[in-house]
Amino acid sequence: TILTFGLFLFVINACIILFADYIIGTEFEVKGFWVALLFSLILSFLQTILYSLLETQKKRSYNR
Repeated sequence: TILTFGLFLFVINACIILFADYIIGTEFEVKGFWVALLFSLILSFLQTILYSLLETQKKRSYNR
């Protein structure tokens, strides 16, 4: 992770998404590794935005 600057985590997340697809079966379908990698990138981006919004709300509540 340190050598790849955290980019390998996207590959790990994509593998976990593919594993979830294998276990869940018909309700959840991922077409391939690249789709899982794209899903991992989008999920990480949305988590970053949500975390920054929640962090901003925490700072506002502490300042009151």
